[in-house]
Amino acid sequence: MPRTCCGPAVPTTRFQQPEAVSPLLAKILHVRRTELRRTLQVAGFAIVVGWAMYTAFSAAQSIFLNKAGPHAYPLFFIVLALTAWPMAALQGALTRRFGVGRSFRIVLVANAVAAVGVFTAYTIREDATVAFGAYVLYSVAFELVMLNFWSFATQHFNVLEGKRIFPVIAAGSSVGYILSGLTTTIVAVFATEPLIFVWAFGSLAAAIISVGLERTLFRPAFIDDADQLLVEQEVERKRHGGLAMLRRGFEYLTGSRLVLALVLLVLVFQVASRVGDYLVAVLFVSATHNNLQELTILIGNAWLATYVVQLVVSLFVTPWVLNRLGVKNAILVLPAFTLVGFTAVAVNPFLGTALFLFIVRNGLQTGLDDPAQNVLGGALPAQVVPRLRFLLNNVVLPLAAVLTGFGLFLVQPAIVASVEVLAVVGIAIGALFIFAAWRVRSLYVDAIYARLRTHALSLADFQQAVGRPTPGQIAELQGYIRGADDRTREFAAASLSKSSPETFTSMLPELLTSRDAVVRRLAFQMSPPDRIALDQLEAARGDDDGWVQAAAAVAGVMRKDRWEGSDELLHTLGDS
Repeated sequence: MPRTCCGPAVPTTRFQQPEAVSPLLAKILHVRRTELRRTLQVAGFAIVVGWAMYTAFSAAQSIFLNKAGPHAYPLFFIVLALTAWPMAALQGALTRRFGVGRSFRIVLVANAVAAVGVFTAYTIREDATVAFGAYVLYSVAFELVMLNFWSFATQHFNVLEGKRIFPVIAAGSSVGYILSGLTTTIVAVFATEPLIFVWAFGSLAAAIISVGLERTLFRPAFIDDADQLLVEQEVERKRHGGLAMLRRGFEYLTGSRLVLALVLLVLVFQVASRVGDYLVAVLFVSATHNNLQELTILIGNAWLATYVVQLVVSLFVTPWVLNRLGVKNAILVLPAFTLVGFTAVAVNPFLGTALFLFIVRNGLQTGLDDPAQNVLGGALPAQVVPRLRFLLNNVVLPLAAVLTGFGLFLVQPAIVASVEVLAVVGIAIGALFIFAAWRVRSLYVDAIYARLRTHALSLADFQQAVGRPTPGQIAELQGYIRGADDRTREFAAASLSKSSPETFTSMLPELLTSRDAVVRRLAFQMSPPDRIALDQLEAARGDDDGWVQAAAAVAGVMRKDRWEGSDELLHTLGDS
């Protein structure tokens, strides 16, 4: 057909290449193709924010440890905890007055100004007081940026999209952290203080980028009850205030053993993390003989190694762990490695064991434990999650910091005399961490099966929750398949086929004679075609349900030795 336009033909390969790459990239990132553009935009934005904030973190922490010393950490933990409520109030006031996007830009510009102020203070007088104040100021600014960043990101994705997309955005942050490690290592060869300018430059760049993102991104429609519950929770908070929200949170805390166990797990984890930070800081300062340049380079390299590990874990290890072992076992990994890290330091307190504990504390937490905790929330009713998160952010996390600070003050004389004392304290907390995680594990499995019985769980969530089931859990699923409830029976059959294919296949004779047509259809669909006997396929010809006949015909086609009756049965169904 001739062209109606007299202009030259437009080459198509230039435009087809992104279209060809997009499906593959979306598959690699585990997002839908329609979500890919928004995902990459926000992930790129996360790279800039992560690079700016963590480069400044390496500088501020190094100067703090060099001038104030690691033994100032207990006071730092307490002071930082006391800023939690004013910080949350400030974020809420800015958001209500200016909206999410504008308030985020205000915070970013304020960070740029704060960075210049911190550098000026370092230039005038770089002593212990200035270093302590600058580290507190940076930490508060960092928390504000992260709170506003996730508020900004979540407004452009609904809850179901977020489950797929937020891990990619977190991976973008990790790339930014890796870049910050490289930047720190290069710049610190000359001086530590100029790294603060990366904080200022990155904050301004992020503010400019956020304007373009708001113009190109869009707010998704509510397609899930969880979206509506998040909005209702925000309306309730504005109408009744934060204290009323806390009271509601405490009601759930006292009414659910799983919620109480989760709160205790988070509390112990935060205490273990703070103790680990203190212990690692003492060993880092000792290993570098309190030389600022060497300390800065060491911290930069430690973060670089940590987030390379985190990226590898999140992309390759975490999917395997969640699919094979399930969340019920994944939540035990970080506590176990934390205990191993503290034990290694107690046995041999030197730089190598300190780096191991540092990588465990940060790399495994963000790479494996955070995704597992996100799935863990699926065992709770949707209306509980927003209030639990509010309770954790406003009570549990500050309380953990205060408890750790005062506890470390009490044992500080012994720590100064011997760092092994702090490692032994860490071992005790690590053991408590494992106990808390094991308690959550047992209650979590019970909650998953309770939601299974009430049809409030998806097949994917069940698989991620339990991984490969135990013989007892397999027997329980078989009991549901033989039970009287239609929906539970069908869900249990699909779950068993995914979690224990061999057991499912061994039940074929029983499944194919089930009175439930859906179960008979699943038997043909979910079993390996070559494990289905020819007489079972022949018997499906006379089934009353056309979908069962169709499933049998497709299974016959998929066999290595193709079933001769497949074509005839498909033709018959096509004519019916």
